[in-house]
Amino acid sequence: MSVIAELCGNHNGDKELLWRMVDSAAKAGAWACKIQSFFADDLSTEWRHDYERMKRLELDFKTHLEFVTKCKDNGVTPMTSVYAIRYLPELSDCGFRHIKIGSPYCTDRELIQTYTAFGFKMFVSTGGTELSRVPAIHPIECVMHCVSKYPSHPDEANLSRLWEIKHRWPKSALGFSDHSTPRIYHK
Repeated sequence: MSVIAELCGNHNGDKELLWRMVDSAAKAGAWACKIQSFFADDLSTEWRHDYERMKRLELDFKTHLEFVTKCKDNGVTPMTSVYAIRYLPELSDCGFRHIKIGSPYCTDRELIQTYTAFGFKMFVSTGGTELSRVPAIHPIECVMHCVSKYPSHPDEANLSRLWEIKHRWPKSALGFSDHSTPRIYHK
């Protein structure tokens, strides 16, 4: 079993906090640490209301490069979620080789094929999308089931979907992107 530590915007734009998160994930035995490569100026109109918050969370490419170095120094694999093709050269130059496609983009054949064609190891999260809509592109390193509810109750995990994913992508690793709350529920 491999664990990917999801750091996303939990750093709140604070690089020192991001470095501490990488250190902690490595000490805990994570295989990879993942950030998100996005820029507030790229937000679609329906997300423009969130511009200021997203602007504070974005990481410039100098920080991306430092993140890759920090991960490698800690013995963990650097990974990032991508939302656009146009940043592929910068991400490659920074040293990323592992890319995650988040659930909202799992049907974007061009995005997945382009990063795959350039040699990136692809991790695709399926969220609540019908699996028939997710391109059966090979090679995909890992196909992940994800409950796109934050947080979700453990009863909502729908783990039987993992069988469907394994059937559609038999040569890919299988993953579960867990957003369940750690609290214990009482009836």
